Amino acid sequence: MDTNTGASELKEIENLAWGSHLCLFYETKNDLLDALISFFRQGLEKHEYCLWVSVSPLTMQEARRGLSQGIPGAERYFKEGQIEIIPHTDVYVCSGA
Repeated sequence: MDTNTGASELKEIENLAWGSHLCLFYETKNDLLDALISFFRQGLEKHEYCLWVSVSPLTMQEARRGLSQGIPGAERYFKEGQIEIIPHTDVYVCSGA
């Protein structure tokens, strides 16, 4: 996992309107983590609330471990409630559907 990425790599998306949807194609879990860690780092630097809805191929534990390894002070953000990771079943699968 490359932990030397920065917000400058996300310049193309920083002016998107709230509620915009993005699609990311990736080959490995590490590719996905690299992209998402950069995305979360930029949000945290702007003091935004960050929500990760965890779904395969990454577990909630893998997502948290990736953020903790890739973002300095990530555990503080978790404790302060600025980052939250929830399972996809809490959002996308309601009442069994």
